[in-house]
Amino acid sequence: MTSVVVGPVGGVTTSIEATAESGLGLRTPRIRRVALSAWSAGYGALYHILSSRSRLELVDAVLLMDSMHASYAPGSETEVHPISIKPFVAFARRAAAGEKLMVITHSAIETEGYASTTRTTDALLAALGLTRQPPAAGSAGVAPAASAVLAPVTLPVAVR
Repeated sequence: MTSVVVGPVGGVTTSIEATAESGLGLRTPRIRRVALSAWSAGYGALYHILSSRSRLELVDAVLLMDSMHASYAPGSETEVHPISIKPFVAFARRAAAGEKLMVITHSAIETEGYASTTRTTDALLAALGLTRQPPAAGSAGVAPAASAVLAPVTLPVAVR
């Protein structure tokens, strides 16, 4: 059995490559893409990884699943503190430019003492000069009107 020491992203990738070479017998394996994901408070680790310029360059994609929370600005209970989302905004700018991939999902759960994922996502969009757009009619995931009839779910994994 081998173990990987968790540390800076670059150290982890080097360790994984070494393990793949010795443990799997691969010849000079190289990690070419790195995608990071976080759920809930896991955004904190991504915050620190994305805050480091050298680590940021190693990351190709970020998926935040109901995860991006933030502090409020001093003296405010509604305004997200820009420093709380700075590395995510920087990554999102690069994603908008087509250099990286970023996906954010969030719930509508209100929080106390810190900004919810909805409010934080709105602050990130505002920092990029973007606004939410309602989904197009008939789009997947759109809540139907009260009078609409839903089609039955037939996807086996969703039915289970």
